[in-house]
Amino acid sequence: MVLTFYDAQYKYIYWPEQKRYVRLRISTNALKTLNKLGLEEMAKRAGLDLMSLSYKDADPERKQWLKENGAEPAGKDKRAPKGPKPLYIPKWKEAKLAKMSADAASAEKARFAAANNMVVA
Repeated sequence: MVLTFYDAQYKYIYWPEQKRYVRLRISTNALKTLNKLGLEEMAKRAGLDLMSLSYKDADPERKQWLKENGAEPAGKDKRAPKGPKPLYIPKWKEAKLAKMSADAASAEKARFAAANNMVVA
């Protein structure tokens, strides 16, 4: 079977033996063959290891166990603040601080760091 780029699509196919959906890139013609042969036979012929593919659990008992044991996967918030950054003072601010006394400059640095969620090193 010749697989070209434009007729392939990503599909989640149910794998009843493992009670999960596996993600495959498969053509519409291969989908028809899959219905005739079954997922495991098709994977065996293609040389695929189904356990190494990405999947979604479909087993209700496993989902219940995960909920009860607090092991339910939680996605990370990529936009969450990562905490205070190291202090960075722009050149124009450094020029102003150089003109101030040492005590006033350190107080101004602390104020600037607090206002911009930074940590004075």
